[in-house]
Amino acid sequence: MNAVADSHRTVNPAANGQPLLQLRDVTKRFGGLTAVNKVNLDIHQGDLHFLIGPNGAGKSTLFKTIVGYHKPDSGQVIYKGNDISFVEPFLRARMGISIKFQTPSVYPDLTVFQNMVVALNRRRTAVDNVRQEILDRLDAVGLHGIENMAAGQISHGQRQWLEIGLALAVDPELLLLDEPNAGMTPDETARTAEIIRRLNKDGMTIIVIAHDMEFVRMLEPRITVLHLGRVFTQGQLCEIERNEEVQQIYLGKK
Repeated sequence: MNAVADSHRTVNPAANGQPLLQLRDVTKRFGGLTAVNKVNLDIHQGDLHFLIGPNGAGKSTLFKTIVGYHKPDSGQVIYKGNDISFVEPFLRARMGISIKFQTPSVYPDLTVFQNMVVALNRRRTAVDNVRQEILDRLDAVGLHGIENMAAGQISHGQRQWLEIGLALAVDPELLLLDEPNAGMTPDETARTAEIIRRLNKDGMTIIVIAHDMEFVRMLEPRITVLHLGRVFTQGQLCEIERNEEVQQIYLGKK
């Protein structure tokens, strides 16, 4: 399995126009419930792509299938041209796939800096001489200057940004963010959009689950709408907002 992980690191899908991530008829069932139903999706290197849809559409299940917490019942998860459908999550992290879940899970009694050290320890055999690297990552997510504060004493928005910083510890090529602005103030949401914009501008491929359409408008990404576990439609923001069926199933309009 380590050889598989190494092969993912050395292939450059952009060199031949191949998507970084491909989902091919991915299906995931839980008993009699089909949470994800034959989903097809191509994500290219450098993309900023949003998944939207009503509760129960299958967005979070799809994310967990991409990172390996769920194994598909059928279909394929292809990363850099290789089928990783049954590769373990820790190996996918080594390949460059990282996720920030919706609910922050930082260590509240540790400082912001110490949380980052723990994240690096999980992903590397040694963490010597990484202080500047950690500070640079904290700066990238808007946490410069509070590295010595206990994580339990920073604001909700700052904890969400710390979670993004922890996800960056794997040096990801593909970053998945599950509702990164959940529970944030409008100002914090705008700052979160700027963090994502800057990371994407620096070359990171990012997929985001979002419910807040105002947040989506701040970034104007390409969008996939999920409904009842299926891909309902895809397109740019302007196309999605003009789609009357999307307005009915997602935006709540008649």
